[in-house]
Amino acid sequence: MTAKRQPIAYPAARRPLTIEETVSTTPIAVEDPVRATPAETERKEAPGILPSRIGKKAVTFYLPREKWLALRTTSLRTGRPTHELMTEATDWVLSQNPET
Repeated sequence: MTAKRQPIAYPAARRPLTIEETVSTTPIAVEDPVRATPAETERKEAPGILPSRIGKKAVTFYLPREKWLALRTTSLRTGRPTHELMTEATDWVLSQNPET
């Protein structure tokens, strides 16, 4: 037996949302990017990004369950994080192919 859904009751007196627009008459100063110092042009990272991830890219791949379990077991046995093992494996694969 399933329960019937009850309608959502909203308050009877709802005011419409009003947005006040203010127009500024003062001109906005635009800095010349050629004259800007390196600190001013430096890209700002999003808040909450770990320093260890700055300048790095994420890689996603999918493993069969058996290989994933073997990777996790190796990580636990060696006391090294999975991403460290995968970085080492990537370095090894790239060293096998001298063209890159």
